[in-house]
Amino acid sequence: MDRKTRVFSESAWHGLAEVLQRRLLTSPKLSEEDLRYCVVEAIESVGMSPKGSIHLNYVHPTFAGKRIDLFLPAYSEQDAIACELKYDRAIPSGHNQPRSMKAGAMLNDFLRLAHFIATTSVENSWCI
Repeated sequence: MDRKTRVFSESAWHGLAEVLQRRLLTSPKLSEEDLRYCVVEAIESVGMSPKGSIHLNYVHPTFAGKRIDLFLPAYSEQDAIACELKYDRAIPSGHNQPRSMKAGAMLNDFLRLAHFIATTSVENSWCI
């Protein structure tokens, strides 16, 4: 499969599944922050990005005070990747989910990603 039609390799997805399973065995409570670290560990474990090169909470180039969850600089045959992660979990009270608030947060993430790709000098990049 050509590198332009896939963002993450199949081995990276398998690596992420293994890391998440291992993490869930040690602690059943998972947060979005935990998910970020699991994604970084999986990507580095399959050699998709060198250790220490992935930026967590990367400063957004356009919106002051805003950040992107993960930024992977271009490496080898892999394009640069800007990534926003969401971890949807039940709220502790057990009441109804704040769906409209969650949808608004996702739209905000889309907006940040759209402006990220339009304002960076990274020619070949993916925003997911």
